[in-house]
Amino acid sequence: MSSAESENVITLASMKEIAPKFTRSAVEGLGSRVSMTDSDEAYGLQLFCYVQCGPEDEPLLSQCRGVVFNDQNIVMRAFPYTIEYSDDQSNEIETNISSKMQDCRIFDSYEGTLIRMFYYKKWFTCTHRKLNAFRSKWASKESFGTAFKKALDAEVKNNDVLRDSLPENGECLLERFQTILDTSKQYMFLVLNNDENRIVCDAPSRPTLLHVGTFVDGELSMDENVHIPHPKEHTFDNSEDMVDYVRNINIREKQGVIIFAPNNKQYKILHEQYVELFKVRGNEPSIKFRYIQVRLNSHLTNYLYNLYPHMGPKFEEYEEVLYSIAQNIYKSYVDRYIKKKWVTVAVEEYNVMKKCHSFHEQDRKQNRISLKKVIELLNEQSPSSLNKMIRKFQNEKDHPQEEK
Repeated sequence: MSSAESENVITLASMKEIAPKFTRSAVEGLGSRVSMTDSDEAYGLQLFCYVQCGPEDEPLLSQCRGVVFNDQNIVMRAFPYTIEYSDDQSNEIETNISSKMQDCRIFDSYEGTLIRMFYYKKWFTCTHRKLNAFRSKWASKESFGTAFKKALDAEVKNNDVLRDSLPENGECLLERFQTILDTSKQYMFLVLNNDENRIVCDAPSRPTLLHVGTFVDGELSMDENVHIPHPKEHTFDNSEDMVDYVRNINIREKQGVIIFAPNNKQYKILHEQYVELFKVRGNEPSIKFRYIQVRLNSHLTNYLYNLYPHMGPKFEEYEEVLYSIAQNIYKSYVDRYIKKKWVTVAVEEYNVMKKCHSFHEQDRKQNRISLKKVIELLNEQSPSSLNKMIRKFQNEKDHPQEEK
């Protein structure tokens, strides 16, 4: 393992190697693969981020992860795209990481949101897609900025060194904290997920943040001290030892390890089961909607029940609602096509009725419509349509029309 000093030299050299190519015109030259995701007209800032990125994409695109410009000038460039491997991808790990491990720094990797803090005429607290973290959220009622403030408050209450370093004057804790930061540096913090936005790992017992790096004149330093804990650092003799460590972690506590490598690259080695469970959730903020998406796949639904046991009653409620919806559709079908009555139903329910009738018309003697057939065709509807039907049913149940 190299020293902090040699690590800084390596990082600086790699940044200088890429820097001449990394300009706003070069970023905009990537076309539709990069998007300006936010801007601040008052301060003349624009934030760019790749739309999608993968391990085989060119370095320029991988560097476009929340880069901030003022006109043609780079205001902030933080962590690039992170290449992820499961612990069972031994060939990829051996090829891409093993030979450079002595030049890497390796830390525990946690589930959370990266918050970047930089100064440009004022302090900005941002994510890789929003200049204001207080305007960004995922699967939680509170914003990432609010989550950061709560975690900072909890850290101050439990960290005497941090608490003693802050000025006493001032009502806003965030502003007091920013007074001990260097305006020429850019700070990276990880806010661990809470009970609302956790995916696989359990939420910590209190709101938690970690200091995961600082950019100093374009160099990534892992050793700057702002009195907030860093993730635990590890030294491994070889990649096999590192993989063994990942295979034995508790995935309810951490993902695996994150590797800061030369040439401004980052890798994560993730526990195989963590990767599998992460895919179960997908990139869907709503656990309830994710259930609708996968409800016919018993393998995935079992995993959802395991990951979010508190949501079990809600999943069961959804099945009961869908059964009631099927009953209503069946009754409306009978009224409309058999009893020849005029019925009014929502578009999504009418689409199921049409499919029922199309099936019946294919063979009027054999293709009789039953509740079972309605359920079968209802299950073929898109998750969005099912969600609309569920919400409509629940809304009508909660707010029944008053009899005239």
